[in-house]
Amino acid sequence: MLLKWIVWGTPTNPSGYGLQLAAYSDISQALKVSNEAIGLGLDEVYIQTGWANNLQSYRIIWGSWDDKEAVAENMIIAKKKGFFDTFERAHFNQKATS
Repeated sequence: MLLKWIVWGTPTNPSGYGLQLAAYSDISQALKVSNEAIGLGLDEVYIQTGWANNLQSYRIIWGSWDDKEAVAENMIIAKKKGFFDTFERAHFNQKATS
């Protein structure tokens, strides 16, 4: 089961697509980088829990946009802020098509 929270701990259910900025197996590191992203002006930062390689994973996801044009435009912003490996990620049950 995937859970998602706004970075300060409020459960949420965003829709559409976001940009995965990073992922960590350590929640402390995920919180640190999430707060750094907010400090850089990226609002609407989420932490999505999941599993990767049999380890708990904390994905940092920024934004929620309904169309892929907006995702592509915001990917440029994320990369300018230093998140060079960012990629599109569908929120919850939506499937990314890129």
